[in-house]
Amino acid sequence: MRVLTKCLYAVQTNWYAVVASAEFMLHDVQNEAFAEQLRERRRLLLERDTEVNFFLVSEPAWLDEKFPEKAKQVRRPCVALISTDQQWIT
Repeated sequence: MRVLTKCLYAVQTNWYAVVASAEFMLHDVQNEAFAEQLRERRRLLLERDTEVNFFLVSEPAWLDEKFPEKAKQVRRPCVALISTDQQWIT
């Protein structure tokens, strides 16, 4: 009997986040260019045949678990923009 084994390598990826109230990030008149910036970023990455490296996360569970003091400062409901690109997200 022959046993085939697969080797799976876990790659640690650093994620960076910006968290704000959903009202501010998604609906504030002063922040109206936000959606356009996300569309442009996605278009640019796809145009360069690069994987989209950002996501919007509604009510991120990790916020309360990993950053309880910071979580208390964010008005709810909240949303997080996360990315693997530290330079872009900051």
